[in-house]
Amino acid sequence: MKTKLWMLGAAVAALTSCTQSEVVEIPESRVIGFEPFVEKHTRAVQNISTVNQITYFNVFGYHADHTDGTPENDSWSEEFNNLYVKLTTAAGGTTYWLNEEAGYWEANQLFRFAAYTNGSKEEKLEAKYTPGEDVLEITGYSVTDALVAEPAEKPDLLAAISGDRITTSADNNTDVVFNFRHMLTKVTLVLYNNSTNMDLHYHNLNVDNVHKTGDCNMKYNSGNILTTWDNLASESVFSFGGEVVVPHPTAGSSTHSTKEVSFYIIPQSSEKTISFNTHQVDANGNQAYNKRHTANLSVATLQEDDDANWKPGYHYRYIINLGETGHTISFSVSGVQGWITDIDNSGSTDNRDYIALELTTTDDDNN
Repeated sequence: MKTKLWMLGAAVAALTSCTQSEVVEIPESRVIGFEPFVEKHTRAVQNISTVNQITYFNVFGYHADHTDGTPENDSWSEEFNNLYVKLTTAAGGTTYWLNEEAGYWEANQLFRFAAYTNGSKEEKLEAKYTPGEDVLEITGYSVTDALVAEPAEKPDLLAAISGDRITTSADNNTDVVFNFRHMLTKVTLVLYNNSTNMDLHYHNLNVDNVHKTGDCNMKYNSGNILTTWDNLASESVFSFGGEVVVPHPTAGSSTHSTKEVSFYIIPQSSEKTISFNTHQVDANGNQAYNKRHTANLSVATLQEDDDANWKPGYHYRYIINLGETGHTISFSVSGVQGWITDIDNSGSTDNRDYIALELTTTDDDNN
């Protein structure tokens, strides 16, 4: 019977019998290793450990007897069950991926693996992987409100399924490669100030009727990946928290200044209303132009078949253009590496990937 061992690095493990001191060496060539990448359609394909995009992920792994790649009797043996693999720095400064628990290749087996990571948050989610169906399920995942005072982005849920690995030998198998995909939608508000001499304050930024919790499912089917979200919790307000101050542009240097606020959201209908307040402050601290603004964030006219849903792995950029020259909200998808920006699926990013949104503005005496 194979015994799983805790390990520091992938080296030598030992078993001690009850009757005598006996050391059994397990060759390092049998240890299962991992090589995580991020899918080309989401970010540039590169070794995550090289650029330190993520520092851990959690892995599932199973193997079964098979006939020509078809598992027999749907009988799977567990190798990893929601165990972490963490980027670790050795004493000499080199880095390697450390498995929470060692796993070993076996000859003439069909292996299947799945993994997920919640961005910079090292935590084990409520997750399971069913190898017979090749489905990874993450249950009750929640996104958090975007607090604009925080410099770091919120966790970005990534997941991957490796596809089938068939071994002929227990030794010298290559690492398992995970091509992670974004499970969430990224939304960015680009806040403009076109005033020539007044700072523009944005506050009380809210999006109404947002599903913040749901169940994520990733299914692998003959090389095709399908991501779905189910059991979405009741809708509530998504809040951006405090105040964003966009200073007026330096005289003679530009016509506007900007700040960006980004957040991750569960893919769902984009038929949402955004609301926010603004006021302007001059060099003497005088406040003026107290306004409240609302707009609909729908992308239905932009995507194929009038699809109004925000999609996983897509980055939607809403430009809020305010100042002395008037105000508009437009929609941009340009210049963000790694996220899908060709919203209308035309083959390139062009003017069809922009949408003008009608902005309703009223005076706000309570600002």
